[in-house]
Amino acid sequence: MPKTRILIVEDESLVARDIQAMVLNLGFAVAGVAASGELALKKVEEAPPDLVLMDIVLKGSLDGIATAAAIRRRHDVPVIYLTAYADEATINRAKLTEPFGYLLKPFEERELQTTIEMALYKHAREARLAERERWTLAILDSIADAVVAVDVRGRVAFMNALAGRITGWDPGQASGRPATDVLRLRSETTGRPALPAPETIIRKRRWAPPGRLLLTAKDLRSVSVEVAATLLHDPAGTPRHIVFLFRSPPPVPRKDAAFFATAVRDPLTGLPNRFLLADRLTLALAHARRDGLPLVLILVAPDGLPAAGTGRAAAARDVILRTLARRLTAVLRKTDTVARFGDDSFMLILPDLKKSAALPLLARRIQKDLRRPFRRKEGTARLSVSMGICLFPGHGEDVEALTRNVASALGRARAAGGNGFHIFAG
Repeated sequence: MPKTRILIVEDESLVARDIQAMVLNLGFAVAGVAASGELALKKVEEAPPDLVLMDIVLKGSLDGIATAAAIRRRHDVPVIYLTAYADEATINRAKLTEPFGYLLKPFEERELQTTIEMALYKHAREARLAERERWTLAILDSIADAVVAVDVRGRVAFMNALAGRITGWDPGQASGRPATDVLRLRSETTGRPALPAPETIIRKRRWAPPGRLLLTAKDLRSVSVEVAATLLHDPAGTPRHIVFLFRSPPPVPRKDAAFFATAVRDPLTGLPNRFLLADRLTLALAHARRDGLPLVLILVAPDGLPAAGTGRAAAARDVILRTLARRLTAVLRKTDTVARFGDDSFMLILPDLKKSAALPLLARRIQKDLRRPFRRKEGTARLSVSMGICLFPGHGEDVEALTRNVASALGRARAAGGNGFHIFAG
């Protein structure tokens, strides 16, 4: 694995040599040493390093803060300030460049190591979050529904391209405006305003009006739409956004409940899809933190599932997945959640499980129930499943860590030959 490359920007040659020695002693690589902001920018342009250690007072027309600001505008490279200055004016200027660390001279090698490692970790995490956000936005722009997200104050936070085309609003211009400006909905029969207040949807957690509504676009066109809304929470369980989904014109007449189901439920099994699963898991984690109780995640996948395709193989696959979904729903408590997680897997959320030591017994009971014979056109068949299990808080404290670790546990169960379970062990 290549070493992390660090650019040192320092105009005092003796200090620069000391920092360089520290960096090399800590096991990092030195990408170069620059005595001025202009030279630092040139080196970053030629070969972007993984991190920059930046002095604030430099020779030349650019000081360290101006240089860091230029790097931030042009490159995704984290900057740590190494400086003897801690006055309020300097710190306030430095904060505007969003540095990944601020270390006062003189400092010890251990302090430098800690600051570098924290900066690299934070930058890698932010890069993952940014990538996930890009994927999410791409997905929202490609789905068949128009999407408008509204914050709890009733102001537009996001809308996808289809929503922009239907409403006539540019998504950038709509951001921050009252939802009543963008979603001008009224009853088709009475003409009365139909958009409920945010407090109403927050209280009920969803909204699906009976029948279609008329939406008045920005250019005053009237568009007949089907609408549904659901509430999303943050990791603490606090309501954050109301997501409206609407279509115009609908491809076929259908009941409003069915439209809502297509937005948040898997069409094959009728279970919550990953969109609804994410919100339920977020809320379950918030309750588990509040009550100090464990939360169990189980990822279930059938063994030997026919590959996706057409004809008999596809029909057999669908029968297995529907049977598995039905049996998982039957074996769980009403307070538990079972959702379609992937193409061939289901996620179980088991809150308030007071006896986490009984997990192996619970896993065996679920597997025994799933193994019961079921009928197919070709005759009687049996289900064999593999399961991955992880526990909050011992195996992760957020949605990302828990879903990653339960998937890893499922992989271990499958690697052991299937027809069994594996509890995540780090």
